[in-house]
Amino acid sequence: MKRGDYDYRVSEDGLTVLKWMGSKCVNIPSNFHSTAGTAVLRTQKGGTKSEVPCPQAVSDYDKFMDGVDKADQLCGLYGVSRKSKKWRHQMFFELVDSTLVNSFIVFCKVTQEQQLSLLNFLRSVALSLLAMSRPPKMGRSLSASPCPSPVPAKKRRKTEFSVSDAVRLEQAGVHYVVYKKDRGRCEVCSAKGVQSRPHSKCNMCDVFLCCNEKKNCFLDFHDISV
Repeated sequence: MKRGDYDYRVSEDGLTVLKWMGSKCVNIPSNFHSTAGTAVLRTQKGGTKSEVPCPQAVSDYDKFMDGVDKADQLCGLYGVSRKSKKWRHQMFFELVDSTLVNSFIVFCKVTQEQQLSLLNFLRSVALSLLAMSRPPKMGRSLSASPCPSPVPAKKRRKTEFSVSDAVRLEQAGVHYVVYKKDRGRCEVCSAKGVQSRPHSKCNMCDVFLCCNEKKNCFLDFHDISV
């Protein structure tokens, strides 16, 4: 087949299968398109564009493929898919990737967050799941490693907390105040430019926070409005 040639078969149920030769051979099944032909623009080696004959299905795909290709691109960036001989494993991995990407898109639209990257979103999801899977008990010793904080993509600003929102706001009932012999710099006071070194600490977030009769930075730190 030469470039621009295409062949087709139509089943009794109305399903059309088209075979079109572009730069490579393309097979397209469709229960919507007919066998009518049209043309699409293709860039040549010299940079010029020329019309190439093709079925209507190919033209429609070029026109409306943006959403599909972008979703595939995002799924492929940090996909969880692994090689497996079992088809159900592949389906499971694809569903997980699609769910995470769709959640990222919806989250950005709802919060109108334009600067959040997919990597940081996935990191927040992972940290949130880790926090849910290992809730601490009352009086838990701080010798146990707390939920890890994300590795920052860039240097953290002084006004930002060292613990991600996914951890500090997750399951408020598992965050308890514990007291250490050593002092540490309060996260909330530090963000405000105030010097304060309390003994009190959050056992889940593993950060020092003021908690006394004068001020309660522990409550402020776990408030979603902060």
